[in-house]
Amino acid sequence: MKKEYIWLCNSVLDWPATIESYSYTNEADRLRAYDLWNHADLILTRNANEFNRVDVVSNLKRCLNQRLKFVEHVYSLKKIALSDSPKGYLEYLESLGLVRPYMLKQMMIIRNNIEHNDALPPNIERCQELLDLTWYFLKSTDNFIFGIKIILH
Repeated sequence: MKKEYIWLCNSVLDWPATIESYSYTNEADRLRAYDLWNHADLILTRNANEFNRVDVVSNLKRCLNQRLKFVEHVYSLKKIALSDSPKGYLEYLESLGLVRPYMLKQMMIIRNNIEHNDALPPNIERCQELLDLTWYFLKSTDNFIFGIKIILH
């Protein structure tokens, strides 16, 4: 057997070594939030009376909760939080650059006000804004939950 030699630059020794793994999440679990969103959209499109608008807000909040729980299920971020991490889950996700919590908090305030204070639901235009904001939230987190890439250094 003949030995062959190759010459490498010394900088090769400075390259970081990594081990990578990639897996896909369950499609039905990923799409559940979109099922809830589609239902809310359908309710608003068919008949936007007061009670249906309550259902729209309720379904959108369920949609957000489902996606947030799925993120936690996939990555177990609460388990790796540092002692100086923000205590609220939305603030923690914001510190990681995953979400902007304002819209999520507004949805929760609106939903809680309806549920606990029998407040009137938002008007049709506001419900449409909430639909759009929720859709953007789902789209912005899709890549994060689609596949799990683990890189070890």
